[in-house]
Amino acid sequence: MPNHFFPLALVALRKWTIRDGDISLQLRGAQDRFAALWLRKRTLSQEAAALFDAGTAAYLTYFAELSQLRTAKFKIETWDAGW
Repeated sequence: MPNHFFPLALVALRKWTIRDGDISLQLRGAQDRFAALWLRKRTLSQEAAALFDAGTAAYLTYFAELSQLRTAKFKIETWDAGW
């Protein structure tokens, strides 16, 4: 089941280093989730933009280090996994 609250647009995500082959393959046929589409049409306040940037930085690190995480234990099986 897709996580429609995943906030990041795939156009940016596909440019990142993702060290998990299964997740990388999933991204090829994926579509933006509702939250990413919704955010694209909005202007964020400075505070909200700062929070979004911090979340983006966390996701960037997460995807770069994904192959080192015990994804099976935590049932992380899709690219749009959330907190």
